[in-house]
Amino acid sequence: MSRRQKPEKVAKLFITKDEDPPGLARHFISEKIGYGVFAEKKVMRSDFLLEYHGEIITEEEATTREKLYIEQNKGSFLYFFRFGKQDLCVDATHDDGRLCRLVNDGVGTDINCSMKVLNVTGQPKLCLFACCDIPIGQELRYDYNDPNLPWRSMKKKSSTYVSRCELPCAQPSKLMCNKVSGSRNSTGNCHNKPRIFFLNTEKSEKGKKCQLKKSDRVFKTKHACLYCRKMVCKPTAHMCAVHKDQKEIISLNHLMRAECDNETTREQKVKERQRQVNILRNKGNHMHNLRVLEANEGEIILSRRPAAPGTVYLDSYGPCKHCYAWCCDMTKHQNYRCIGMIDKTTKVSKRCAELQSDILKGRYSDASQLLKDEVYPRMLNDEVTQIATSDPIIVELGNSWIRKSRKNKLRRANYASTKMRTAARLLKTLRRFDSTHVNMTDFLVPAKFEMVVSATVKTCGGTEDSFSHPCTAIKLGHDIQRMTDIKETKALMDGNKQQQVNAENFNKLMKKNWHEHITSLANAVITERNFNKLVLLPKPDDLKKLSDHIQGEIGKMDVIKDKSDFRRAVELVEARLLTYNKRRSGELEAISLQHYTNRPEEEEDHLEEFRADLTDLEKQLVRSHEVLTVRGKRGRPVPVLIPPDVCHLLKLISDEDVRRMADVQGSPYLFPNYGSQP
Repeated sequence: MSRRQKPEKVAKLFITKDEDPPGLARHFISEKIGYGVFAEKKVMRSDFLLEYHGEIITEEEATTREKLYIEQNKGSFLYFFRFGKQDLCVDATHDDGRLCRLVNDGVGTDINCSMKVLNVTGQPKLCLFACCDIPIGQELRYDYNDPNLPWRSMKKKSSTYVSRCELPCAQPSKLMCNKVSGSRNSTGNCHNKPRIFFLNTEKSEKGKKCQLKKSDRVFKTKHACLYCRKMVCKPTAHMCAVHKDQKEIISLNHLMRAECDNETTREQKVKERQRQVNILRNKGNHMHNLRVLEANEGEIILSRRPAAPGTVYLDSYGPCKHCYAWCCDMTKHQNYRCIGMIDKTTKVSKRCAELQSDILKGRYSDASQLLKDEVYPRMLNDEVTQIATSDPIIVELGNSWIRKSRKNKLRRANYASTKMRTAARLLKTLRRFDSTHVNMTDFLVPAKFEMVVSATVKTCGGTEDSFSHPCTAIKLGHDIQRMTDIKETKALMDGNKQQQVNAENFNKLMKKNWHEHITSLANAVITERNFNKLVLLPKPDDLKKLSDHIQGEIGKMDVIKDKSDFRRAVELVEARLLTYNKRRSGELEAISLQHYTNRPEEEEDHLEEFRADLTDLEKQLVRSHEVLTVRGKRGRPVPVLIPPDVCHLLKLISDEDVRRMADVQGSPYLFPNYGSQP
């Protein structure tokens, strides 16, 4: 494990690079508050966050500029500080794309970071550091140290911003709203109560009749009925009395009426009935929560409520795929607490659990089912993926690619994932050039064409006369044109004439100028690299040694005893077929188990006429070898000869009992690439 660097050292590194660290993003809060900066990844205490970047001026110059900005009715971003014996100021009024100028003011418990002055090569630099652990989705706030700010004098302010969802907690008897502070030139926003909320755990030492209780917990939580949507305190009794004709309730009653052989069997049935009742209760709460999110108003029902009031973030909560319970740590829940999981032995990864929860929550509503099932689980959980899955045009680009490659089941997820992440990197670069725009559709306009060209060059590591990744530059040009077509199609369907005209004109610029700016240089770089590429051919003796070694190892394997043997057998058979047929590795990986088991046998009658026209050598090959036809490049069928020395291993690899022992019984491929580790 790598040692954690000192925060001051990290700060100086990013100050030298003149850029912000990854993992932070700006989001729009409201018209009056404006923008705020939110954490896109977990931040540890004392971590470096941002540099307050701008022009360093004297206090006198700053005072003059402040008056000028007021006369021009222009919001100012001036930070006054003392460095040594000098009174200085950083003027960040000019928007250069850096985020620290957008960090809002905080008071009391809202504060989660603080500003410090660092001496970097003799120059003062204002750096923002975390003063506590900051979870994903929380807004950054620090104290402006000015009690006379206008929004501080306003009473009870709350925000309805729920996209990174800041969710105010509520006391059982009274809704408590959290304050949301704005930037220095904002006036704040005020509401009487939060639109989305949840209740904290209520505690009391006395019961309804003032008697002392064993526990101070008050049990009066209401749950949503799955069938009638009514909020009830006892959902089990309600469903059994009111909805006894429903299929699930009939099954529950039948489970309890069935005769039991002994006391142990009865206890098992009671536990099973309670498990099914809890899942039905969770389903009702889940459907209620989805309705609340859609209406942007109401109470969110959680499986475990927080004990103390405070600020909670809706992105931290989501439904479990198996039991529909809304909880915070989905990985811990599914691995240890979930009542809906049948197989408890297989551990669930964090990425997979959070992705399934987000899909149930409706976060990826624009994505196709193939995109959700195959592409999103393969993508890394980083800032690029978050951009790719949140931008509508990039999501539609992924849908387009997975539809286009629908027949290539083995590679279609990789194709769509690569295209989406490349487009997301381009959008990330574009946002650095112009921070006033967020979505890809905002940049696909004629006025931004030169910016798109510059961002493409930077994304592909290009300069004026070279490219680090020329193939990516060429492919990105095709994807930009496809995204422009998607924008034009949506504009036609929505009847948006302005967007349609912008897309058409951008496409014209692409056809006329893109080759000159990008494609011609990228092709020249590829041609030069291919010309200078040194191709090393193996010696014939080395090939013979390799072939003899593979055949010798295959001859030693007669049985497969465990997972390691299975993995070794797969490697040997693939190596033998690859060197024997001179085929691409992807063509062998695509061979399905069903295709192999249903391969034609040499005794089939319709092949006799075909064999009559073969030469003696070809007849000998047909008699001694089996033949498989696999999908080659561009979907063309290509033959794969199976030499007789690997037939016994292929039979073992395709055997159901052996695959079950190796834990690959669910793989549709003959050569599975997962589950074969010991």
